Amino acid sequence: MQKFKALLATFCIFLGLFAVLFFRFYRGHIIPYPLLWLLISGFFSLAGFILLLSVKKNTDKKKADDLFTVISRIKKEGEKIPVNLRECEVKSNSWVETVDKNQNRSDAVDLALIAIGGTGALISSALRNSNSEKEISRQQSVIIFKHNNEIFRSPVMDREEITLKMLIDIHEKTFIYRDRKDRRKYYFDLEFLDKK
Repeated sequence: MQKFKALLATFCIFLGLFAVLFFRFYRGHIIPYPLLWLLISGFFSLAGFILLLSVKKNTDKKKADDLFTVISRIKKEGEKIPVNLRECEVKSNSWVETVDKNQNRSDAVDLALIAIGGTGALISSALRNSNSEKEISRQQSVIIFKHNNEIFRSPVMDREEITLKMLIDIHEKTFIYRDRKDRRKYYFDLEFLDKK
C-alpha cells in the first residue's frame, strides 16, 4: 500500500509540474481559464508533495515500531548478560566534513521554483549560487564488550569519547539481551544515555 501511495504521489508531482509548465506558457484559446488550470495544477503538485511526505513519515514510523517490537521481544525472551561498563572499551572517531547547506533541497523543489517563473526562478538561482558549503565536526563512538570469547558492539553513537566515558562511569552497569534462537542478534541496552 505504501508503494502505491509513493507512486501516486510521484505521479501527482510530475503531472502537476508538467501542467504548471504547460499552463505557465499557454497562449491558446481552446482551453478556457488557463490561470485557473495553472492554480489547480500547482495544488495537484502540492498534494503530491504532501502525500509523499506522509508516506515517508509512515514508513519511518513503521520501521521504528518494528524495531521496538523486536527489542521488546529480545528483552522479554532473550538471554540477559550483565555488563560492567567500566570493563568495556570505548572506540571513537572524529572528523570534519564539508557539506552543502542546500543538501536537503531536492531538484523537484528547484523545478517547482523555476516552473512558477519570475521570482521563483530568481530564488532558485540565488540559492544555488550562494555560498552553500559549511564545515561540520563529527564525532562517533562505539562501546565494545568482551564476554566468554565473544565480542559485543554497541550501535554507533554520535557522542564524543570523553562524554561517553563520563556517562559510563556514572552508570557502571547495563545488560546485553541476546536472542536465544539466533545468537547473532542482540540488544546492547544503552537507554540510560538518552535520559537527561
